[in-house]
Amino acid sequence: MSTHPRSVSRVLVTLLLVLGVAACGIPKDAEPRLIAEEPGLSPTTPPATVGPGGSGAVTVFFIDPVPDDPVLVERERATEEGEGPIEAVNRLLSGITPEEDAEGLISRIPRGTELRDTSTVDNGVATLDLSAEIADIAGPNQVQAYAQIVFTVTQDPDVVWRVRFLIEGEPDNVPTLDEGDLPEVTRGNYRDLRPRP
Repeated sequence: MSTHPRSVSRVLVTLLLVLGVAACGIPKDAEPRLIAEEPGLSPTTPPATVGPGGSGAVTVFFIDPVPDDPVLVERERATEEGEGPIEAVNRLLSGITPEEDAEGLISRIPRGTELRDTSTVDNGVATLDLSAEIADIAGPNQVQAYAQIVFTVTQDPDVVWRVRFLIEGEPDNVPTLDEGDLPEVTRGNYRDLRPRP
């Protein structure tokens, strides 16, 4: 019985292919090792992030006390703590500058009012926990103070558009221009105070 030369060749080629594929497998190491690196990163270099420690600017709102027709006025504040609604309120609570005072601008927010660490932003709603000093005012001045805060925290409606207030951790209904005290407010509740074009 004879073997055809082509059959032998095919068997040899097949055998060589099988051995070649087997040789290309991933070797088993005694310990894990890095197979590939993402370009520009090393195992000891964390990816860059944007957050606290960044710099930017936020907009804050003060009052131009025009007799019988007060109006909100926006001003910009530089910040080293990153941009965002909570930082904007913190910058607002730091008060007006001497230059703004010379312009006649005022803040109705009582001195010493602070934003507590329990303040949050979630699903378009800011919950602002203020210190007890915010309750030191009443009447139209109180409405203007809350308008300053609401306009400041809602400057980006894609992030915040409604606001709830707490005072020292307790829920607080806040005054509006025409609808009495409400548990949640928007810019619309202070539309008569909005900045003029």
